[in-house]
Amino acid sequence: MSSVVLVGGGSSIKPNIPLVWDTIKTNNIPVWSINFAYKWIPYNPTRQIWSDKSVWDQCAKDFERMYREGVSIVAKERPKFYPDWVTTYKVNMDARKVSEDLFVGLNGLSGLLALSLAIREGFTNIYLLGYDAGTTNPSDKNTHWYMEHAEQQKIISSGFRRPVVYLSDANTLKNPDDYQWFAKYYDRIYNVSLSSNIHTFKKISYQDFYDAISINK
Repeated sequence: MSSVVLVGGGSSIKPNIPLVWDTIKTNNIPVWSINFAYKWIPYNPTRQIWSDKSVWDQCAKDFERMYREGVSIVAKERPKFYPDWVTTYKVNMDARKVSEDLFVGLNGLSGLLALSLAIREGFTNIYLLGYDAGTTNPSDKNTHWYMEHAEQQKIISSGFRRPVVYLSDANTLKNPDDYQWFAKYYDRIYNVSLSSNIHTFKKISYQDFYDAISINK
């Protein structure tokens, strides 16, 4: 069996640091960092992924260093924009064309880019950390597990303290159909967040996650 951990920004990770990173490293599970998460993971991820050009604008020097240190650097394709050490993929918002491109949904989320790539690469078990799509409480502005540190470093993200980015006017998940294409992979995608707004994937606790990756490599 092959497993991978995709690390997004959702605040559900926060109470579980540092046990999260120690457990993943001890069991030698590859870690893919999405957007700014790499800054607060205590070792280099296996792969760094983003979609939004603003992430590159703020982190290009870090990404170049990480590439020199052996990290795979992956982004949404922008013709003639990134240097050749960045691996890029065409993306699509239309699930009917995912055989050609990587599916990112109507919101074009980096988390779905990473998930689509993990599926394409055939991982048996895909564990999602920080895939919350905001918070289940619309008045809660604590949207990201690293947000306070990021703001101190003057990092800019459209989602910080703005759950509206992920939710509709009715405080329900925006574009829920984005996730339905992934339903056929339900039995190998695990959302390690019992309170996630994303209900398409099987939700498991952190203890379930620790137990699973200790058995399934």
